[in-house]
Amino acid sequence: MTWFDTFLKQTKMDYGCYDALDILQNAVNDDKELHDDLWLKHKTFIDWVNSSPNCHTLQTELVKMRKEGFNSWSISVGSQNKLMNAVMQALEHWGKTNQNEFMRDVKKAYRGITFPTRLYSDEEIVEAWNESHPKSDNPRVTRRTNPVGLNPFTFDGDYLTAWDGNKLIGYSGFEDHGTWWALAGARVHPDYANGGSKGFTGIGSKLQKEKMDKMAHKPGVGLLNNQTIKGNGWVKSFIRKHWEVNPTELEKYYEHIPKKIVDFHKESAEQKGYDWVIYLPKIQQEIDAAWENKRKE
Repeated sequence: MTWFDTFLKQTKMDYGCYDALDILQNAVNDDKELHDDLWLKHKTFIDWVNSSPNCHTLQTELVKMRKEGFNSWSISVGSQNKLMNAVMQALEHWGKTNQNEFMRDVKKAYRGITFPTRLYSDEEIVEAWNESHPKSDNPRVTRRTNPVGLNPFTFDGDYLTAWDGNKLIGYSGFEDHGTWWALAGARVHPDYANGGSKGFTGIGSKLQKEKMDKMAHKPGVGLLNNQTIKGNGWVKSFIRKHWEVNPTELEKYYEHIPKKIVDFHKESAEQKGYDWVIYLPKIQQEIDAAWENKRKE
């Protein structure tokens, strides 16, 4: 008997509560990566379940998880996605079975949207996007063949994705060049973007965060030409993640990213009227600052 089976046996619950727990049980116990991650890195979740909360406190905690996510749990991005999907499914099912005041707080964030851990190639993104949106007046082409003339250091990128069933509704790309990486474009279908007709929020932000979680240990660079986010919202999202926008003192970056790459991005941005960004991992920023202070002594 698993810890979840024991919990189910000890707790009095209505059908909605039981079904919600059953969804979580299947998600956690049937996925070795998720189960092991929770045991090893966030055992307090197991401890909380074993404390036998009643249905009222269980639902409150599930709503809290939906709001706050699992960033502070130190579990992998893959486990965070799986657990969030399970929480969303549990709350959605519970809402259909047992409507009450707590369910008013459950809003569409990522509910029903999946975020696979595997990376997709540019060619796979083109095929999946155009199949998912055959009536679009803005079909996707490969970055290499795009007539706009995109960043040549992103032609062989990898992409994190968001799906609604078998429909690709968002992606966020990068190309790993070994010691540095480049932004390779991001897109969320308008219906699924913030304020879109589907009522979702934060899908693009989640993809962007996953990209940073995966690549933020090394320097990065990119051109910003996102036309779907109004104002300077796209630029601000990079500032919040400690990217420097349109830097002028380029010499300090040359030892981290090849000079020709840095200069290319600056010159391309100026020619096309784009913003460009550059990123150093926090530890590297601290090291550089310490050396600069020592130099000035």
